[in-house]
Amino acid sequence: MGEELPPFDFAKAMELLRHHRASRHGHKAARGKQRRMATREETNAALAKAIAAASKRLRKSHDA
Repeated sequence: MGEELPPFDFAKAMELLRHHRASRHGHKAARGKQRRMATREETNAALAKAIAAASKRLRKSHDA
């Protein structure tokens, strides 16, 4: 039916978006140290920690 698309490269897409936004605003894209993207595991761990803390606060407020 059609050609198979190459695998999606998220990092490359983000780099392209950064360059596009910079050019739209008349800036050169920053080539310095970029922010590191959190991994899925790091994101999940941070969310689980936040949910546990919120749950603990809710339990404390119901017990008081």
